[in-house]
Amino acid sequence: MEATVAIRCKELMIGDWFLTSDGVPCRVDQNFGNHIWGYGQDLSISTDEPYAIPLTKEILEKNRWVSRISIFYMDQFFWKNEGDVHIEWDEGTLSIWVNYNLDEKGTNPNLIAPVRWVHELQDALRLVGLVELADSFEL
Repeated sequence: MEATVAIRCKELMIGDWFLTSDGVPCRVDQNFGNHIWGYGQDLSISTDEPYAIPLTKEILEKNRWVSRISIFYMDQFFWKNEGDVHIEWDEGTLSIWVNYNLDEKGTNPNLIAPVRWVHELQDALRLVGLVELADSFEL
């Protein structure tokens, strides 16, 4: 697993996952800009030192993303379809196509962003209207 890094509280949105300084995963319940209230399993915490959770293949698989091997680059990538939104994550790069259909295969995505942390993926999903998917994301 990639090492975690400290992040600013204002980078997090309600429902985002973060780690406490003790390494306990929690979700943001309230954000006051310079500190947050969060909750985890049997835990409620106030902190001004949240840490990012690395986005891993195991986390994506747990959230039912499909794994594929690219025939062009011989590397593994993950994808998921939610309604007419097609999402791909390939080793730190997120691509999202909105109003996607199979005729558009090979076209440029509507959103391309570097995404290394779970909260970044959650925020990108909310940006394209997939709030429920972002809020139900599990570790």
